Amino acid sequence: MLAMWTFLKPTKLKMLFLVEWVVYVLIELSRAKLRTAHQLMVAGYPFIVFYLIGC
Repeated sequence: MLAMWTFLKPTKLKMLFLVEWVVYVLIELSRAKLRTAHQLMVAGYPFIVFYLIGC
């Protein structure tokens, strides 16, 4: 469990990826390109990918 926490521990690089994606999703929401809950959910998948890339 401790090894998993160490692997997934937040870092500056992970925070950069997450902030970048949040800004992108907010821009797309403001431009009304994400209209349904399904589209919003799919837009959230890269959060996981970006977080794991930062590991």
